[in-house]
Amino acid sequence: MKKCYVIIGRGDIPTDFPRKELGEYFTLKAKIISGEILSKEESDRFEELNESLRKWKRNNRNDEYWEGFFDVISHIMRNAGTSVYFGFYDYCSPSITEAIDRAVKNGCKKIILVPAMLIPGDRICELEIKERVEFSKILYPEAEIIYAWPYPEEEVANFIIKQIERFDK
Repeated sequence: MKKCYVIIGRGDIPTDFPRKELGEYFTLKAKIISGEILSKEESDRFEELNESLRKWKRNNRNDEYWEGFFDVISHIMRNAGTSVYFGFYDYCSPSITEAIDRAVKNGCKKIILVPAMLIPGDRICELEIKERVEFSKILYPEAEIIYAWPYPEEEVANFIIKQIERFDK
């Protein structure tokens, strides 16, 4: 069985994305979050803005998170021993479902999905990513999709302690 990993980053907003469009995006997103029904025009505009934001050209000057995420991903790819895909929760492409789709289309039958966010209780990891994974399980019943979350609290704590010790010399 071909297996692969999908690493999920949170995504960030590029600093050079037009502010007017960003304001419009967040106004519409706030309506969605509050449960308000968007008009057809608003819904179309939100999708257009979301697509533009996700597809915006990223570099080390306009999105430091994006660059750092790919530095980590490149280390994982060199050491994983299997195919590694990536996706983003928000603001960047590919989305989580697009990353899973790419893995399935490349023949992965066992997909282990891991968020880059470490601390338990993170709403994005606890609810929103989990919902997207469950949706993907429905779309791809032929693939075993495992959401490797949460991280063991003791291991996260030890990781943080090691980082402290690295600087406390």
